[in-house]
Amino acid sequence: MTLAVGEQQAMPIQLIEVPDNTTLPAFVYGFLKPGELAHSIIEAYVEHAVPARVTGSLRVRDGLPLLVADSGSVEGFLLLPKGNLYEAISSFEPRAQYRWSETTTLDGTVANVLLGRSPQKGSAPLDASCFSSRKDILLVYGPRSVRGAMRRLFGGDEVAKFFEVQMAYMLLWSIIERFISLRYGPWLEPLDKVRRFGSDPLWASGFAAITDRIESDEKVVDSRDPGSVYCLDAAKPERSLLYFYQFRCNLVHRGKAAMVETVRLERAANQLMDCIEAVWGTSGIEWKGESEELGGTAR
Repeated sequence: MTLAVGEQQAMPIQLIEVPDNTTLPAFVYGFLKPGELAHSIIEAYVEHAVPARVTGSLRVRDGLPLLVADSGSVEGFLLLPKGNLYEAISSFEPRAQYRWSETTTLDGTVANVLLGRSPQKGSAPLDASCFSSRKDILLVYGPRSVRGAMRRLFGGDEVAKFFEVQMAYMLLWSIIERFISLRYGPWLEPLDKVRRFGSDPLWASGFAAITDRIESDEKVVDSRDPGSVYCLDAAKPERSLLYFYQFRCNLVHRGKAAMVETVRLERAANQLMDCIEAVWGTSGIEWKGESEELGGTAR
């Protein structure tokens, strides 16, 4: 079987089933809350959303918040169902991480809630009663580190620069892949998430930040299949994201053996950073200035 653009053989993923009583409101406390990255997936099926609290505590595993039904309290929202709310939620949440249960909010409302499955395994406690992706350390501090690393590339040893620009680019893609996992679903295959992001108006708005600086010869070839060429095209934001992704795939699958690639990869990294900075701004994720990361030096 032939796989495209860094694609890997898909592994079967079991999504969670709907709860027994779908007439109850749903208590959500993670990425599906109003204002969070993935709320758009279920927004059409929410009649009304009300802030609420339940008894329990939060843990985090692989970036996912897990509710544990023990002491303390957790903040979230009660969602009044409209249409197929639970089908929409179940299409997002992996069965390996969650299970449905019923809970009672602190004001006495019975609701369905997703509890963490085996929450003590491979997780860490979250020292807060409210989860927010806007406080995710990789999303908030990661871009700052990439930008700072790119600023330090000027001058110095060319061999060191050759490797450092690759490291910065791979960190940038780790940040992007975390963001799109939280926005579209942690169970999606990597290339599926990239394509979802590419077709999202959010990406198109971020890509617009560089469209007036694209040159006609900006192309990258799949290192495993020289017949596959990806171009940066101001009129095609989705295809252009695959251009940036192909640089990442080339680094992962084969690495780069020619130092001449440093200039092209550095340019792609700076272009992609400009796009992501715009995406973060639209998404309400705080962008930390490079000056902090560089010890307070002038920008």
